[in-house]
Amino acid sequence: MKTVIIIGDSFGVPNYAGPPGISPEKHIEYLLKDLGYDVINLSTNNSLNETHLSLLDMFLSSNPFKKIDFVVWFHNCAMHLIGPMLQIFTIDSQQREYL
Repeated sequence: MKTVIIIGDSFGVPNYAGPPGISPEKHIEYLLKDLGYDVINLSTNNSLNETHLSLLDMFLSSNPFKKIDFVVWFHNCAMHLIGPMLQIFTIDSQQREYL
């Protein structure tokens, strides 16, 4: 059985609250499980890319022999934390600051 790990923000979290939105059974986590994959979902609502990577690092550190075949990452915009939301950024102009 192949293992898929899902990390990311609220797009990676099934909608357990009910409408509006799709039911959990139609979320990628459960669709992959129905196809026979072992799915580990580390997604959290309202989270940043740094949080996603930290959760993944903690999981892999505590499960060093767990083989992961695929990663699905619902990531945020890389420029999300740099400045005001109405300001337009280009990767070229901001990459040094972000990195």
